[in-house]
Amino acid sequence: MSIFINKDTKVITQGITGKTGQFHTEKCQEYANGKNCFVAGVNPKKAGESIFNIPIYASVKEAASNTGATVSVIYVPPAGAADAIWEAVMAWVAERLMSKMEAAAAGSTTHLAALEAMFMSHVDFVIEHPGVPRMMFGEMQRAEPTAAKRMAQTLMQRYGEMLCQRLKQGQDEGEIAVDINVQAAATLFIGSIQGLVMQSMLSGDISKIRQAAPGVFAIYLRGISCITNIASIKGAR
Repeated sequence: MSIFINKDTKVITQGITGKTGQFHTEKCQEYANGKNCFVAGVNPKKAGESIFNIPIYASVKEAASNTGATVSVIYVPPAGAADAIWEAVMAWVAERLMSKMEAAAAGSTTHLAALEAMFMSHVDFVIEHPGVPRMMFGEMQRAEPTAAKRMAQTLMQRYGEMLCQRLKQGQDEGEIAVDINVQAAATLFIGSIQGLVMQSMLSGDISKIRQAAPGVFAIYLRGISCITNIASIKGAR
């Protein structure tokens, strides 16, 4: 197992105000570069406060976005441990996936090319982190409502809003057919990736998603585009 932390890693303490969280955070600060590493704590009821000169935030997502932290340690009662772990995982997934897609789109000269870049960057994210969709699919199959489901729904809402904005801009600039329902187009975009992920999981080779993705997106593109020459879209990237 590889260890992806070093002396410069920024760390969040979930449950920092509890007895155990306080004890271990304080001791870690006393060791080596600990004072610089521990940059945030999480306790929804004490957001805005601080402890050991460490700011406290309401959520892992807020803590990570404000401090650049990439690691979380969890000191919460057993009954809340699973939700705390899922919060940390989903905050990481949301931040990495969305920033990856936004960066990919930023280098495109047309909205259609940006959509393709976003599609392929999501595919690459899945290949790099194959455990993420497996965990999410497993959790979403549970019948009861869970914190993980709520977090996944929040991520999908944010994802959908980003797609709808891009699709609407494409319509305004004459790249995307004006009679296309942008909500439906966003749903199909996400659903196409989910279908690719499921097929690759069934085949047992997650890398196959990369081979099939360009063809799937080409079909999607033909359905929404005002431009009949698809090659011209690719040339605009």
